[in-house]
Amino acid sequence: MIGLQTVLLVGGLVAAAVATPYQDCGTRSVLTSLEIVGCDEVPCILKRGGKVTLNADILSDTHTDGLVSEIAGIIAGVPVPFLKDDKACDGLTSGSCPLEVADKASFSASVDVLKEYPPIAVTLQWKLKDDAGSEMCCVEIPAKIQ
Repeated sequence: MIGLQTVLLVGGLVAAAVATPYQDCGTRSVLTSLEIVGCDEVPCILKRGGKVTLNADILSDTHTDGLVSEIAGIIAGVPVPFLKDDKACDGLTSGSCPLEVADKASFSASVDVLKEYPPIAVTLQWKLKDDAGSEMCCVEIPAKIQ
């Protein structure tokens, strides 16, 4: 078991060195990498009229037949939903549902940054939930809409 922990720790450190910085807000599964495409330092710049793409690699901590992905912007402490995907298994770029304990999976989701959004500081929050509604991953990333 020590060997697996060492591999996960070293793998996590390597992934963190090239991934988007984030704050954990309740991840149970092992998040081996997280990337907001085009963002390697915070705050991430979100261009109005563009898209934001999130890529994540996880090691599942539970059995689940399905996944739900939620992306929100936290503005003045209030979460504003940007995207909720009840069929997030369709967003898996490797692995497939159902997921078992210790299964590896890669996930990708994109959300539009509408031109109507005001230029404002926002915290992006991404949650990945299992089919029982329990959070497998929760991360927050400082960002600015421009």
